[in-house]
Amino acid sequence: MKKKLFFNFFVFAVIGALVTMTSCKDYDDDISGLDNQVTAVKSDLTSLQSTVTAAQSAATAAQSSANDALAKANEALAVAQAAGDSESIAALEEEIEELVAEIADIKEELETLDGLEARIQGLIDELETAQNAKLDAIKEDILAITEQLGTLSFAKVNSMITEVSFDFVYDDYERYRFLDYSTTTEVVDYVFSTGINNAITFVEGQRLASQAQKIIVKVSPANADLSKMLDQISLIRGDNNTEINNYLKAVKAERANPLLVDPWGDFATITTRATPTANGLWYVWFELSQTADLEELAELTYGEGKYLDYGVEEDSEGHYLFALVIENSVDEAEDADSRFIISDFVISINTSEEFDRASELEFLVDETDVAGINNRAIDGSLSLKEDGITYEELVWDGYAQPVITGNTTVGDDRSQEPVYPAVQGVPMKIELTGEYTESIRAMYVTLDFKENAIESAPSEWNAWQSYSYSGLNTVVEGTETEIVINNASAINDIIGFRVFAVNYDGTLVDPDGKAFYVSLGVEGADWGTVNTVITPVGEAVDGTISANVAKTLTALTGAATYEWTTDVDENEIEGTPAFHVVLKDADGELFSTDGGDVTNVDFEDVTTIHTVPTALSWLAYEDDKVYNGTLVIKNGTGHVIATLKVTFKKELPTTSPSGFSIKTNQLGSDGIYRSYLIPMFEDVEDWTAPDATHGSMALSQVFNFIGDALTGVDNFDVIFANALRVNATTVGNLIVTPGNETLIVAKEFIDNETEHETSVVYNYGEISTELEEGEDYVIEVANFPTIFSNIYNDTYSWNWATRAQLGLAASDPLPYNTQIVYGSDVTIDLAHIYGVSERDNIYNAPLSEPYKGSLVLEDAKLYSNGTEIEEYFTAEIVGGNIVLTQASDSTNPTANVLSTLVITMLDMYGHEVVIELPMTVLTRN
Repeated sequence: MKKKLFFNFFVFAVIGALVTMTSCKDYDDDISGLDNQVTAVKSDLTSLQSTVTAAQSAATAAQSSANDALAKANEALAVAQAAGDSESIAALEEEIEELVAEIADIKEELETLDGLEARIQGLIDELETAQNAKLDAIKEDILAITEQLGTLSFAKVNSMITEVSFDFVYDDYERYRFLDYSTTTEVVDYVFSTGINNAITFVEGQRLASQAQKIIVKVSPANADLSKMLDQISLIRGDNNTEINNYLKAVKAERANPLLVDPWGDFATITTRATPTANGLWYVWFELSQTADLEELAELTYGEGKYLDYGVEEDSEGHYLFALVIENSVDEAEDADSRFIISDFVISINTSEEFDRASELEFLVDETDVAGINNRAIDGSLSLKEDGITYEELVWDGYAQPVITGNTTVGDDRSQEPVYPAVQGVPMKIELTGEYTESIRAMYVTLDFKENAIESAPSEWNAWQSYSYSGLNTVVEGTETEIVINNASAINDIIGFRVFAVNYDGTLVDPDGKAFYVSLGVEGADWGTVNTVITPVGEAVDGTISANVAKTLTALTGAATYEWTTDVDENEIEGTPAFHVVLKDADGELFSTDGGDVTNVDFEDVTTIHTVPTALSWLAYEDDKVYNGTLVIKNGTGHVIATLKVTFKKELPTTSPSGFSIKTNQLGSDGIYRSYLIPMFEDVEDWTAPDATHGSMALSQVFNFIGDALTGVDNFDVIFANALRVNATTVGNLIVTPGNETLIVAKEFIDNETEHETSVVYNYGEISTELEEGEDYVIEVANFPTIFSNIYNDTYSWNWATRAQLGLAASDPLPYNTQIVYGSDVTIDLAHIYGVSERDNIYNAPLSEPYKGSLVLEDAKLYSNGTEIEEYFTAEIVGGNIVLTQASDSTNPTANVLSTLVITMLDMYGHEVVIELPMTVLTRN
């Protein structure tokens, strides 16, 4: 029994090494000298070493893929066992057994390769000291290694397939794949068309020689190459019947681009000219042979009790379902076992002989519908300058017919439609559209009938024929072709073309084809790309424009019209671009796509460009997404004479509008803002102690709001953490909005010491698509700690009044004495104590008359510095002053006692202000 290896293992490098390797006889006959022989053998060893290394890598990858397949099979087995699906369980157990054996085989070959690698390295080491006799032995060993490599069971190139599936939504009808071989018999003897390259001959009663249909499949591993395995690809019916392969054959496989799901759940592939990557997706074409008996084929594809369409009962008549099979054998020996990878049974094969002919020729010229392109159906066509009789265009009177026998009528008058603006040297794509295009087999483009070339006849016809074209007068299978007008001498000329198409049954889609006329021009100027960025300044979009971008353009002659197209925004208003572009010169606006006129614009004067959003909400533009716009300027003949690409990107602001700042030196050197609040009682300023209930300060005294910041001041918030507004009940963020309004703080928080984190933010509103619905975009523009203060903080100090503070001359005696004799009562006059503010001298005042009555005497004591106890005097308040009275008459101190007078005042908020002044108690003599 053969080894069931299925890893993607490249043997070509090994074969190449064997072919190029020098044999022992070659060394004897052609190499003289030991040095030359060593060099040659070492080269062969190095090549062989690279081959083995590549083989090891491929085998390791195969081992990984096999392990993945085994894991998936085990998962599927668990599901089948849970469902009690005995048929699936048996199949999966067999598959798992095979996979385990394959993994073991791969491991065995890896061990062999490891041994070969070691042997080769040993031979390379021996070469360093090789002699003639030893060299011969090394050469013999090389031949033995190559022979051993040849006996390994390498898989075919890219034949390692572990899984085949279909990349689709696994849901009801959409899980199925269809191969539609609706076909027809040719109804007329006809050549399409005599005198045209690649003409097709139709024979009445004969079916099309072959018909291929494609399905898209997904295989693992992704780098497997189905195009080299067509003879290994087949179909199998749900009951294991394989007769279908007598009729259908895999004839082509191409890598497919990724799949897209449109909003309705249908599938499409990404259209791109780039080569598809190794994503595991493949188109596989199956061809129906010309000799296939359709009745026999129908018997294979239809039957009772088989699922056909969504909603059909299980016991009704319908299609059999088929699976895709990939044969994955390695050993080609006759007695070798075969290994097959099978997809789900989701392929439905349609063999209907019904055929819907296309009876109306519709097509696009590039992206323009031919219905909007000129022809010469009647005299007076816009493509004619001279009067004259032209050919009358025909259309089928009903369905397309094999021959014209009175079954047509006059029609297709497009004489008043504009001439299409073709560009010299640039391909024009002709793509058939409309109903039943799948019934169209081929097409070609030629010059219009000579009867229509009536301008200065025969000059126009001669001119048409003299020009050089590409793609003309050649039958093309399918529904697309390209033509090119190559002559520069044809510039500004008008040329007529005619398109013909034929159905699979040999009937013409249009009885006489369909003409269209072009005016040839040159390729327009490419003005490049301008990239603009717009930053929201608030929630309102209206009035916001992007920054100006410097740009120079070239002069244009004959500008007549323009087209402005953009990507769509999320709230697209039909007919409205996502943004407009404005061109400006040194004096202002020259042109805007918002209704501007290009006929008299001096484009060479443009100096800057900016863009203007059109949506009503910033949420219509995704954050940081680039929206593309194209400005196309055309002349009177519709030719593009200039193209400008413009991009538009919404960038979220990272700071507030300009004009906001913290006033100079409002923060201390330590970075803390000390907010000196005005004491208030109810809504009135009240400094009288201890009546104030809260403090306030206009934040316009702290921050600058000018220019844009002043315009947007309503969006500024100042947030003070862990604070409380008067009459509020919950401590938290105290927010002042707008940011230049008044801060109001409950009196208990004005303590001159607690730091409150303070943040100044700007709220731009709902402008960001990255935030949750209803969430505002907020920028922090400043952050610092704040201490709610009054004037009696660490910037305020107290002292025994100086002569100057009392208004005395230097020679005048002081009216008080800070030394008191034990046993004597003393009155301390508060007028002799003076307060000084470092912050502002308007607050300087004697304690007897504090600033605006902002202090009231609460308590006093005189304690000894050593014990901080009232040892010798007690204090009481009498008449607004402090009276010190002897505490005892029996404790005269033995020496003078340094003491401190401690006065407790209540400030305007009812907070204690403690004043400490030095005094000395003298010993009574």
